[in-house]
Amino acid sequence: MTSALGGAADLGHLSEFAGVLVADVSTRRGGFDLLQEISDDPTPSVVADLLLQRSQRSDSLLLVSKDGDNIVGLGVAAQGPRVTHIGLFVRPSHRNQGRGTTMLDQLIVWANDHGSGPLEGWSLPGDRSMKQRFEMTGFKARLLIMQRPADHSH
Repeated sequence: MTSALGGAADLGHLSEFAGVLVADVSTRRGGFDLLQEISDDPTPSVVADLLLQRSQRSDSLLLVSKDGDNIVGLGVAAQGPRVTHIGLFVRPSHRNQGRGTTMLDQLIVWANDHGSGPLEGWSLPGDRSMKQRFEMTGFKARLLIMQRPADHSH
């Protein structure tokens, strides 16, 4: 089941889900960088608070996918000044069940109804399934950011 975040029960499960999200994403290539784009202190409690704040804004939609009462997936569309950003995360144990696709479809409809510019989907390097999911709905890769640590020995 996919729905907008809401109710006290969802809020209690959001903190636990944020812990899973941070633990999984931080171990993947580019994941820690993505988390630092969200917050300078990307702990589960901070991420949960930021998601809750985002869910209460009129320029965003935050969806959750549930298994019973437990949040097992999260999707967000956030309007920026030039683009609407879309992000998805599904617990590893609940992937390949159509949850991400369902949320992505709903986020695209909302973004098209509320946004004024193009949509951008975030995918970590090497996450082919997420890249393919975006491509199946009309997204095209347009930028790959390469990074190298600064060499301060000169």
